[in-house]
Amino acid sequence: ADAIPVYYGPKLSDLESLPREESLKTRVLSAHGIAVAWITLDRFGQRAEYEPKSPADPVFHLRRVGGGAGHLWRLFHAREEAATYMRESYGADSEGAEWAQGLAVRDFAELLERHGRREGA
Repeated sequence: ADAIPVYYGPKLSDLESLPREESLKTRVLSAHGIAVAWITLDRFGQRAEYEPKSPADPVFHLRRVGGGAGHLWRLFHAREEAATYMRESYGADSEGAEWAQGLAVRDFAELLERHGRREGA
């Protein structure tokens, strides 16, 4: 789970209700994601409204157990997917777009290749 980058962005708020990073990264790994971004507020500072359609939806809600405000997250399965989403959502010259372009792995297969544990190793 340590290999999963998290993008919080400049508008991060409601810190007391953020989920533990370990929980967040485990959720992303279980969905075969390579990275995750906090998208609770859009680039204009407005609270995003979204209801995930299924457990496979890349957008999901997660907050600290017993926490207050909920947080909206977007997981990414590939670097190109992350770059496109962040560019379209936050602008081509944004910190988020730069973060996505700099992701260390291309996709989940490469993440496993670099960080996966081999049986008997």
